[in-house]
Amino acid sequence: MTPAAVPTDAHRPLPKAIVISFLDHVTWLRFAVWFLLGGLVYTFYGYRRSALAGRDGTTPPGS
Repeated sequence: MTPAAVPTDAHRPLPKAIVISFLDHVTWLRFAVWFLLGGLVYTFYGYRRSALAGRDGTTPPGS
């Protein structure tokens, strides 16, 4: 028999959403810039290193 699960912070997103809503606009701007930069790095790195990409970094025909 398994004991009852103890609720953790992950089960209560509302308090986190309230705290996040009070962040300064500059903080949101910094987050957006870093998020976009990270997405670009992730995308282009993955595109160049993909197992489906050809040796010259291009996509093989028919894919």
